[in-house]
Amino acid sequence: MKLQKDHELFLTATKTQPLLQHPKLFDTEQQRKEEINKSIILATGVELGSEEIQEKSQFFYGKRPETAQKFRESKTLTDPRDRGYLSYEEEIQNKIQQEEMQLHKHKNLKLKLTVTSARKQYDNSPIKPGFYFFESLIKAPRVHINTLSQNIPESLYYTDKLYYLHTLPSGKVECTTDFFGFKFLQVVESLRGEIEETNIFNSAAAIMRGRADAEQDMQKIVLDWNQFQVKMIGNETIPSSLLQRFIKSPGGRPAVTRLYYFANVKSNKANYAYFVKRLDVEGNIQKCVVNMSKPETLEAFKMAGSALKPFEAEAEKIVAYLNKGYNIRIQEIILDYLRDKQGTIWLCGCKGFKIDESTLPNSLEPVKEWWPQTHLAESSDSEDEELQKKIEEKEKGLISFVHCKLCRLYYPNYELTHLVSVRMLMLYKVHVTHRLDLPWDTSHLKVATSDMLSQSVRICQFCYLLVTSEVELMKTEEKMAQALNVPKKELGHEEDSRLAVQLQFLPKQLVQWRILLLATNLYDFKGLINCSNLSLSFNFSGHITTFPIVLTVSENYGEPCIALGSTRMHFLFTAQEKSLKDFLNSNSLEVTIKEGKKPMAASRENSLTGLPISLPVGCALYQKKQVLLFDAKGSVKGNLSLIIGLSCDKNIPSKKIKVLLEKKQNAYIPEDHYMTTDPLPKEWMELFGAEALSDKTFGEHIEENEFYSPHLTNVELRRMEDVTSPYNVAKAPGSFGGSKNLKYSKTDLPLPRPESCKAILMKNKGFHIRKAKKQKSSIPRLQIDLNVPDEAKAVFHTVSDYLSSRPVSANVKRILESPLNSEFSTKRKNKTTKQRTKGQSSPSTRRSHASTHYDSSGSSLTSPAVTRRLQLERQMFMISQYANISAEDIQKYKGRIKKQNSNRELEIKKDDQSSSGESLNLDFKSETDVNNLDK
Repeated sequence: MKLQKDHELFLTATKTQPLLQHPKLFDTEQQRKEEINKSIILATGVELGSEEIQEKSQFFYGKRPETAQKFRESKTLTDPRDRGYLSYEEEIQNKIQQEEMQLHKHKNLKLKLTVTSARKQYDNSPIKPGFYFFESLIKAPRVHINTLSQNIPESLYYTDKLYYLHTLPSGKVECTTDFFGFKFLQVVESLRGEIEETNIFNSAAAIMRGRADAEQDMQKIVLDWNQFQVKMIGNETIPSSLLQRFIKSPGGRPAVTRLYYFANVKSNKANYAYFVKRLDVEGNIQKCVVNMSKPETLEAFKMAGSALKPFEAEAEKIVAYLNKGYNIRIQEIILDYLRDKQGTIWLCGCKGFKIDESTLPNSLEPVKEWWPQTHLAESSDSEDEELQKKIEEKEKGLISFVHCKLCRLYYPNYELTHLVSVRMLMLYKVHVTHRLDLPWDTSHLKVATSDMLSQSVRICQFCYLLVTSEVELMKTEEKMAQALNVPKKELGHEEDSRLAVQLQFLPKQLVQWRILLLATNLYDFKGLINCSNLSLSFNFSGHITTFPIVLTVSENYGEPCIALGSTRMHFLFTAQEKSLKDFLNSNSLEVTIKEGKKPMAASRENSLTGLPISLPVGCALYQKKQVLLFDAKGSVKGNLSLIIGLSCDKNIPSKKIKVLLEKKQNAYIPEDHYMTTDPLPKEWMELFGAEALSDKTFGEHIEENEFYSPHLTNVELRRMEDVTSPYNVAKAPGSFGGSKNLKYSKTDLPLPRPESCKAILMKNKGFHIRKAKKQKSSIPRLQIDLNVPDEAKAVFHTVSDYLSSRPVSANVKRILESPLNSEFSTKRKNKTTKQRTKGQSSPSTRRSHASTHYDSSGSSLTSPAVTRRLQLERQMFMISQYANISAEDIQKYKGRIKKQNSNRELEIKKDDQSSSGESLNLDFKSETDVNNLDK
């Protein structure tokens, strides 16, 4: 039995032993297992499994399972052919490990750079981070943004209004609302600098930021120069957007510095920052900005110590400005800064902050007139449903501002109520540019496809009035063209490309001419009376116009004729230094009568001869001609009465002519459908039975230089009251309508009243006037002394001061400074001269009459004599106002003065010594007393 068992064990051992194995490939672990198995079988006779053998081997070596496994793996010899397969697995494992390490690194980097906040963290805060941080700077209630020293890139900030933010050379921030897109484009282009097309980083012009889901974040879009120019020329500003000039970082890669600033000195936290740089820039312009949401494209370095001093100084200014402006205390703030190639630090935005909660109850709200309307609506008790609807739209974040398609200005949604088609806007643009140069830009009005013409757009009230008035003008122009038999052509929105080439060969300025052809009657028509389907044809430089002839015989001054009434108007242009001589002398006009298409009679002579070759701009005329019509045999078939009008309208720039021109005999003939909105000359309107238009047809004509100088008649002057005069008579105490309890100053009391206008004249001569005692004859007399008392001075100072303040001519001033006798002696001399010439006026007199113009009342306005007369009458009127003298007394007084000056001049010598005790008595009822004054 024993031998049998040994033999079986031997066979088993030989079966399990591998055959022909290389010594280097021999597995020591397998040999160890086999030896243990052999010893167990020999000792116990029991064959163990592989697991039990493993446990025994572990117990045998006295090692832990993990250590034993590692030891076995290290001692295992592998086949060289299998080493490549295992190294590939190791490479995969290494790559997986590296990816996991990178993900872990990116995750940690994102956690460091991402600023998170609670959902309602900033609801009770007067300032906001992210997009509304700049609004918090603008609307600080206690300080103005002009006091802030901070470098902010040129920005268009659109919230409730369109703000323009930029930094002045002094370092102060300036904010204004008087700005628009095209002006912003000019500012950014002036700072563009050198252009390097090789790097896509240099093609960025501006960056547009907008609100994101998180309050502290902003969306960013980079605009290249083409996109930026299109938006700014079209004034396309988007609500709730921030458009900033693109700041180029040094090194050709975008980089931003995120500063964590701790303003509380008591805290032991040190300021630090992360310098974040983007790695992949090539290929897309949107990669020219740092995107914190993609940490795999970023590289960040932590900054501390002295490297933060420039950034800390800028952050300190921001914190001090906000603390003072809103009466708060900021403990921490996170700011983003950019640094350009020159080393200038620019504020980019705010990612978050922390305010001391103890200062919030005393904090100030932003300026309410600029703040969104939602805050005002909470305290408002208005029941207006429309207002509530607007507030709800703003609360929901809906678009509440819409831009006008024409002027590109933004209006609230409810204000743009006018809808017009794109076709109408394009017609407005084309038609109005033919007449004048618009002060605003219309290059944004373009049509890419024909489907756009039927679309409707919204415009504001002012643009709607412009468009509708232009459309009405187009309709009127069309009716005028129809009346003048000018062919009609639909106005297109696309300009002919040949016009740009034509403009290169035209002078910059051309003179516009118009020629009117009016066929009134046809005489001597016996040879045409039996024909049918007759027509009259005008051939003007290749432009043929045909009119049907109705064979209805009538009489004109007893002569039989056929009434025609055919009208046609043509345009032509010449250079400013050229005339119409060559064109008028050529046979440019042919008149033909046809039967169907067969010519029956035609003119042989040039009908345009006799017209002037040049006219001043704005002048027109017409001539009546008799045109004989001959048949092919030379016999007269008719005598056409033709009126030809010629008008020199204006000088027009060549670029305003949007039709093709044909040059003939130094004249440029436009296409036959060319028409303008210029009215017909008034000389031509007489041909159509209209009366000559005067200046009063459309209202009274007022010259520009006389707009504030109205001419008044005598009646109007008497009714005039100067409310600006400081000498208006006030109501005295105790008078009717006055109060006895009121106190009056000396200037408020009524001025003393002289008793007669003669006394006023004597006072003007320097005499003292006082009232004498009544005599028995009860005839009122005055004593005239040389000393003027105070009560008489008041009236004359009042009148003289007022008259001296009135604007008068040099002639009137000379007359006022001289005695009144010179004026009337001049009139007497002129009267004597007229009597001597017996009605024959001199050349100077004729010139003065020719230069005199009369108003509606018949009085002269520009004659020097009449001007002086009106001035003197005004003086008499003002004196009568203060002296309460009637108009009849003034006329009597003027007659007495004329009679007095017609005899001789008034000569009174003043002598202070002799006149102090002397007095003169005058009787005011008799006119001879005035003459006795000379004696």
